[in-house]
Amino acid sequence: MKHSALFVGILFASSALAASPTSSQSVSNQSGIAPRSMAPIQSLNFLAGIASSSLSGNSSSEVDTGRKSGMNLSASADIETSVPGFIFEPGIAYRQQGAKYSVAGFDANVSADIDYLAFPVAAKFVFPTQDAFSFFAKGGLAPAFAVSKSATLNVAGSSETQSISDGTNTFDIAILVGAGAKYTISPELDLMVEAGYWKGLLDVATDNDGASVTNNSFGVSAGVAVKL
Repeated sequence: MKHSALFVGILFASSALAASPTSSQSVSNQSGIAPRSMAPIQSLNFLAGIASSSLSGNSSSEVDTGRKSGMNLSASADIETSVPGFIFEPGIAYRQQGAKYSVAGFDANVSADIDYLAFPVAAKFVFPTQDAFSFFAKGGLAPAFAVSKSATLNVAGSSETQSISDGTNTFDIAILVGAGAKYTISPELDLMVEAGYWKGLLDVATDNDGASVTNNSFGVSAGVAVKL
């Protein structure tokens, strides 16, 4: 919850700076000089959901690589551009990623848990509609920094967790694609749902002699868009 509070604070602060005139602008208005225009922020979006993640790449044929579920929290701003229908969307996200591993014939599995603080930047296209619903598609890049890296061994009902910081990289960058919808419930508020896929581009492992181990994550989120 500390991460989500941080997201809210950062984006509300940025929107306040973008929306509020400075003292010098007030003086300019009084003197008849038009203030410089700023990119209008249409809304602040706050989403929470679940992501299904895996690590693809260097794995033994005897090891079964599975998916793990994790939390996905994000906050972003929809910023209007000069191109009709296109929105610039910077944001911040906390994502729990990783994978699960098991070996046939053994009553044991390992869960690799890597949590990221990401800073996605996307171009969003909003399809024109005439009712309360609007639909959008987006794509972009997401630089991410690992804030927690651990592995948990589960054997016959007992578990043991240890850090894997020495064997994993801290930085990753992902290609993201997504789509979603908004439903207007008031002039100030929209309900919002979104589904997206993130594909990591960098090797998660620090010392890897085989194929790169990369992040894959599919998530579904819901939340609200606060109109400004």
